[in-house]
Amino acid sequence: MARILVVDDDESFRWMLTEFLQIEGYECTPAENVTEASRHLDRKSFELTISDFNMPSQTGLDLLKYVSLNSPSTSFILISAEIDACLRREALKLGAVACMVKPFKLQELLDEVEDALQVRSSVH
Repeated sequence: MARILVVDDDESFRWMLTEFLQIEGYECTPAENVTEASRHLDRKSFELTISDFNMPSQTGLDLLKYVSLNSPSTSFILISAEIDACLRREALKLGAVACMVKPFKLQELLDEVEDALQVRSSVH
């Protein structure tokens, strides 16, 4: 069972994603910000991190940089209400496997999760 870290400062959205992915058979750990997510990443390994971009204090790109340096085998999906070409390019350059614009259908998320985990397993 793949372990997924779900990071979003919006509690209801974070829990909705966590619950949905758990129903789909994934082990999920929620975090409300980059600091909390970093602590989780320091304690255990995850196959995938899904993170919102816009969060107080630090952004999803800050977390992506942390993951790239400290947990390079972890795939990363960036989500945001607005992702322009510049942000998408930067996220992909830093190692994100996908960028998703909110709102999205849960099936679209599931497809991206499965693709991200396949990318990870083909690299390792």
